[in-house]
Amino acid sequence: MNFLIKKSVFISILLILAIAFNYMLTLMGADENLKLLILSLIPYLFYIVSRKKYILLLSTLMLFKFLFLGLGLLQFDYFYVDGEAFHSAYMIIKDVVIGGGEVPYNQQHIMGSYIWLSVGFYYYLLGLIMSSSDLNVLLAFNYLFIYFSALVWIKINQYSQISIATSVLLLISPESYIFGMYIGKEIILLFIAMIAIYIAQNIYLEGGNQKKQYLLLIAVIVFGTLIRPYFITIVIAYLFFLNTYRKKIVAYVFMSYMFVYALITIHYDLYNLMLHLRNFTANYLGLFFSPNLFRLQNWDQFFFSTVFHVTGLSFIFLSIISTFRVKSYIKRGLVAVLFYATPMALVVSLYSHHIDSSVYAFYIPRSRFPIILILYTIFSISISHVIQLQIIRRSDSIVFNDKKLMQ
Repeated sequence: MNFLIKKSVFISILLILAIAFNYMLTLMGADENLKLLILSLIPYLFYIVSRKKYILLLSTLMLFKFLFLGLGLLQFDYFYVDGEAFHSAYMIIKDVVIGGGEVPYNQQHIMGSYIWLSVGFYYYLLGLIMSSSDLNVLLAFNYLFIYFSALVWIKINQYSQISIATSVLLLISPESYIFGMYIGKEIILLFIAMIAIYIAQNIYLEGGNQKKQYLLLIAVIVFGTLIRPYFITIVIAYLFFLNTYRKKIVAYVFMSYMFVYALITIHYDLYNLMLHLRNFTANYLGLFFSPNLFRLQNWDQFFFSTVFHVTGLSFIFLSIISTFRVKSYIKRGLVAVLFYATPMALVVSLYSHHIDSSVYAFYIPRSRFPIILILYTIFSISISHVIQLQIIRRSDSIVFNDKKLMQ
């Protein structure tokens, strides 16, 4: 918990200084590009404090995101999957709830969604911190919280090289750029999930003051649930991925899932078994294989995302066929994603989405983002495994050739 407390205090001090400093800049008539520059320097403050090379690498990768924002290469996307609704919620919080105005007639439905309003309030607070309502400044916070998520993930995994490689994949991935380009909940969920998982791992592995830690964990989970009702399943998925549990525990948790699933199904009269199976299959496979490389239009519309995931999946395939064994980390990943895909399938059934097992059905890439570090960790380990096998084979080949020359 010391890490979390120290970083929380450090971030709180930074935020307080940022509010005061940016308010002063606003009074002086500073433009938004200057505020964007200030935000871009925050990752380097972590490097100055820690002097760790991996933080310098991550901070430099972050700098590219800020440069792209400043140059206009990354722009706010109003229309990406609920982006318009979340932006409307942000404007309602700013202009109606705080400003005392009236809700536009065509946005009355926003007031009925606590999820939209929660996310809108979150972005309002970020704008308050920077004394700015400029969308580029708000989007810069998205990328900062991806950076913070990477730092916490590295700490959770005890600064392992694989976790650092996974964090690099996160920062360079097309999805981290895409989901940072609009006001939404995916990046918030990723960051909150990292905090919850750090606390849960601390309870599981280290013990300590259990009461305080449990209360803190509950508070974080409640906050996450305000944004995504099945937030707890994100935490469960990561815990199953990070730890080796007995099969009996996995079975008990899965049975609990099925019991809750059945209760909700009965409550809403959703008795179509084939519908549930089809939804679950599409969601479960989609979490691994979306974007679908066999759908030609993905290579046009989502080229970088498709290439990125095909490359990662290729290394997983090479890792398996190199030893003809499914590694334990892949098995844990399959189980972990199962516990996230199950409630997703139920949500699809509840909202009666169109059934389509192809790419971006049910907005799978967006829904997957909070657990993306599971997939990227599998990518990182597979890449490392393939490279190690190649080094070993090359060394064996050199030794064999040397022996032939000596004969």
